[in-house]
Amino acid sequence: MNNITDPNFVGWIRLYNLTFIIGLAISFSVFWALNFFFPPVGLGEDAPFVDDGVLYGVGEDTSVDSQKEFETNTEKQAAVASLSA
Repeated sequence: MNNITDPNFVGWIRLYNLTFIIGLAISFSVFWALNFFFPPVGLGEDAPFVDDGVLYGVGEDTSVDSQKEFETNTEKQAAVASLSA
C-alpha cells in the first residue's frame, strides 16, 4: 500500500495509515467507558478459585450421593485396571 507514489493517492494513503491509530484509540475509549459505567458482575469480590460446595462438577444438592457413587465407580475402575494390567 505504501509503495504507491502517485500524487492522487497520497491523501488516501495517509488516511489509511491514520485509521489504525485512531481506531485503536476510539475502541479503547469505548471499551473503558462501557466498563467504567457498567462494570462486570462480581468485579472486586474475593472468592476462592474452587467452591467447596462443588465436588467433581456436582452441586451441593446431590453431592453426598454422587460422591459415594463416584468413589464406588473409581474403586471398580481401579480393580478392573489392576486385573487387566
